[in-house]
Amino acid sequence: MRRRDVCQLVEREFMNTFGVDRYVTNELTGTVLVHFNPKQLTLSQIVTLLDAVTASAPDAEPSPVDLDLPVNTASVALAVASRFFVPALAPVSAALFLYSVIPSFKSAYEVVFKEKRVGVDVLDAIVVAACLATNQVLAGTVLGFTLSVSRRLVQKTEDDSKKMLLNVFGKQPRFVWLEVDGAEVETPLEKLKLGDVIVIHTGETVPVDGEVVDGMAMVDQHTLTGESAPVEKVKGDPVLASTTLIAGKVRVSVTSAGDQTTSAKLTRILNDTAGYKLKSQSRGEELADKAVVPTLALGGLGYAMTGVNAATAVVNCDLGTGIRMAAPIAMLTSLTLSAELGILVKDGRALEQLKNVDTFLFDKTGTLTRERPEVGRILTYETYTENQILSWAAAAEKRFSHPIAKAIVEKARELKLDPPARSTTRSTMSATASRSRSTATRSGSAARASWSMRASRSRGPQGRDRGRA
Repeated sequence: MRRRDVCQLVEREFMNTFGVDRYVTNELTGTVLVHFNPKQLTLSQIVTLLDAVTASAPDAEPSPVDLDLPVNTASVALAVASRFFVPALAPVSAALFLYSVIPSFKSAYEVVFKEKRVGVDVLDAIVVAACLATNQVLAGTVLGFTLSVSRRLVQKTEDDSKKMLLNVFGKQPRFVWLEVDGAEVETPLEKLKLGDVIVIHTGETVPVDGEVVDGMAMVDQHTLTGESAPVEKVKGDPVLASTTLIAGKVRVSVTSAGDQTTSAKLTRILNDTAGYKLKSQSRGEELADKAVVPTLALGGLGYAMTGVNAATAVVNCDLGTGIRMAAPIAMLTSLTLSAELGILVKDGRALEQLKNVDTFLFDKTGTLTRERPEVGRILTYETYTENQILSWAAAAEKRFSHPIAKAIVEKARELKLDPPARSTTRSTMSATASRSRSTATRSGSAARASWSMRASRSRGPQGRDRGRA
């Protein structure tokens, strides 16, 4: 069944699902193609997620097929063919052109009879009618095609921006380990209730807001709080959804889940920002509407002096289309670019007022310094090369999620090194492990030193907290 709303729900579900690499939905065929990592997500779990999505989807009629852009494209092609190659197709071209511009006439009708005003949509309808009356079908089809592309561009930009903002806190687990009578049972996230106790292991993302009831862990929560350093969590401490356990294991009592978590509330704020209408856009539309009557007057003057073609050209020179398309696209593109760079804009007015700001205040930690360490220098000894030492260190650290371990593994991946397998004889492995442990310590120290140096430079000559960086 053709259900656009179901496809959107499926996209939102898989967009944030941990283990899903990519997906493609098709509302015409009612199918979805999912590429996933079997080590993180099973086929039965994907089917469970799809069942939950389809069950939650409201009953609705099949979505209409959006043929606006294809019809306008075909209209331009047919107009070119009838104008230069097959004149006999002119009636067919005119009929298709009339059908393709129906949305313009609908918009003009709503503006005049429902909103009780004269807007720029009226000018578009007049230009289209004039093209039909003077048999300027090719010029009219180009105008209709331009309007159609503009509408599609705004819609595509808005959809991409909302998808980016929905995924701003990264992919979230859809299944959790629920503690039942002392055993850990894998349970869908939506089935959790307040007070349930879940178990979170090293490397996993916290799926809910809750309170630690047992255990100890180091939690990376920079995506929500901006803190660059991991925070220790023990019994009684709160944990937030969308943060990551980089070490340890905790049992957490659920205090809020789903759309009630802190990250979900922030995502809603960001989505509201995507729908914010710039004041400059509103002022521009008001100015364009005020220019409608003078434009019509000038068009009438042009008709009286020169004819229909001059009047059509004058009426077609309105400001409304450009303002209506440029302002929202600029807004949504700025939001998307900011989200890609890790900048969360919680209010569209912040972007609009940015030109008036003359002073910026920064919290250094997590803002002017990096939130994770990097390998800055590798210290060699004897006859070993830097790549050999880094390769051994990566082999020793690749199974750990500690920030320094990740920095070492990432550096090896960046240099395209292939760490040796950890399956040799005991004596060789002991020697290698000893070297790797020493190397990892040295590499980690170098990473910390480099990181501290960058933090100090960001702080400037007055920085006194270099040791804490």
